[in-house]
Amino acid sequence: MTAKIFSKDLRLAAHPMMYVFALFGVMLIIPNYPYTVVFFYGLLGIFFTFLNGRENKDVYYCAVLPVTKRDQVRARAWLVVAVELAELVIAVPFAFLSARINPNGTNLAGIDANVALFGCVLLIYGVFNVVFLPVFYKTAIRAGRAFLLAVIPMTVLMVLVEALSHFPVVGPYLDATDAAGQVRQLPVLAVGLAAALVFARLARGGWTQRLLPRAGCTVLGALALAWLNAQLRTQAYAAEFQRYQLVNRMPLALAAAAVLVGFGLGLTLPRPVRRVLSWLAALSYSFYLWHQMLAVFLKYDLHLPAWTGTTPPNQQGDTAWMRRAEALYWLAALAVSIAAYYLIEKPAARHLKKTAQKMHAEKAR
Repeated sequence: MTAKIFSKDLRLAAHPMMYVFALFGVMLIIPNYPYTVVFFYGLLGIFFTFLNGRENKDVYYCAVLPVTKRDQVRARAWLVVAVELAELVIAVPFAFLSARINPNGTNLAGIDANVALFGCVLLIYGVFNVVFLPVFYKTAIRAGRAFLLAVIPMTVLMVLVEALSHFPVVGPYLDATDAAGQVRQLPVLAVGLAAALVFARLARGGWTQRLLPRAGCTVLGALALAWLNAQLRTQAYAAEFQRYQLVNRMPLALAAAAVLVGFGLGLTLPRPVRRVLSWLAALSYSFYLWHQMLAVFLKYDLHLPAWTGTTPPNQQGDTAWMRRAEALYWLAALAVSIAAYYLIEKPAARHLKKTAQKMHAEKAR
């Protein structure tokens, strides 16, 4: 019965773009292109198919057929895996061709089209499936939410795979396109295949619906926060730090947004940690108002921590002074923020609340 429903999905439920995107393996012949993105299109076609089924009431149609829900879900899972494997198979000849026609001899954008790429793509497929399918079939309606939650950890893996090819030790291993080098990459293919099978098994359980998507969001938020911290520290060394902010404004803003979204959708923290974060959030506006003015005042007017000359020590690479300054400015801004919150903001809020209640009571009379 599952095979018949699978046949029905191929003929009636599949979106036409799913078949088109499955042919996108030909994009492996494009030089200097992030090749993991090629296989993302196949997953986009799968998403369109699930949307198409929802809009055409495919779930209701299957409900009146003499089949079980288990067979329906299993057939749709077969469809997903079949599309993914078809795209991989179609991409194989173009991977061989890519290594021979690339004018640069290697992919300057990321990992080359080789055995390691296919192993990594199997891992990416596994992560997508283990999140997307259980989350979608929790309601069988919210395809967009399931796809978004699946894309987040998948994107982290894609970026990681493309970035690793630029590292000194791992890069030459992942980018090898000669026969001997690709034979050495067979363990990557084996690991990717094993991971895909393990994730397929895990997708049958219920814990992935709750834990894995949130864990992926948390990882994304942590990575974005680490990158943002590194960029801000790099900015501190820049002589023209205002120009640095102007040039890097967009990636800095995107990283800050990724931090908010990642941690907002991520794992739930313990209650004591949430209470501390809630208290810090209450101080955040006061901190925002005071921190820059205090830092400038302490640094340039009071020369604290102590420094001499016309060029601040941070622009001269004095890391010891920077650590002292960072601690001082944080403590000063936090102290002033706490004072402003408890001595100004909260009393003003209570007064305004009482005034509003009084005005409302007078109008009620």
